[in-house]
Amino acid sequence: MPPFEDPEEFDFEKLKAGEEEEWAKLREKVRPIALAEATHQLVKFSVSKQISLPQDAELVADETISGKWRKTKGHFSGGIKQGIENARIHPPSSNIYGAAKGYAHDLAHEFGKAAKEIEQDEENENQGSKRQKEKRDPNSSTPDTIVWGRDVMAKLAKCVEEKLKGKEFQITEERYNKDLKYEEISKTLDIPTGTIGVYLQNAHKKLRKCLEQHGINGSDLYGLIEAVRAANLTDKSP
Repeated sequence: MPPFEDPEEFDFEKLKAGEEEEWAKLREKVRPIALAEATHQLVKFSVSKQISLPQDAELVADETISGKWRKTKGHFSGGIKQGIENARIHPPSSNIYGAAKGYAHDLAHEFGKAAKEIEQDEENENQGSKRQKEKRDPNSSTPDTIVWGRDVMAKLAKCVEEKLKGKEFQITEERYNKDLKYEEISKTLDIPTGTIGVYLQNAHKKLRKCLEQHGINGSDLYGLIEAVRAANLTDKSP
């Protein structure tokens, strides 16, 4: 049976009142639409080893209906009942379908871009670590460098504490404080690597903006952290 074959299964008064249980029923009807679109879009990125189908498509569908689609009441310009009726009569052109497909499409592309960034990040990390090992000299840092390292570390820690919450904070801590790779974070937190990439993308944007407000160029965040670590290694003060 198509998702909205029987529109009378919904209590429209409860939907209008915003009752979560009734909206949960509606979101479950929408989920297959989001899942189909997510699968279609993620296939385009499946050459990446960071994309796992169908698991990531399921995640995108779940994120779609529990995230932006939760606010989809605004898409029912003719009222909730009319919106569901439109989804029954003209599914592809209805606002319900359009919103679900649009959000799933955008989120799937975020996953795809995150997968590419993960691979690039890992490549940069390997190159950065190699460069630091080649350049690191315990006697080479000047007092100015050490002071700079302390200052940047303090501001970065403040940005992390103020700007990152929940999973973003947790994943950033695992990535940069514990220096774990994506696969290790995935196993530790039981989160797919693609999802980790999306969280880190958002975290990086927030941290770059915060650092810039403190007068620090955070465009190469990983390189900045490596430089701060190198400076702190030579800091012998208690």
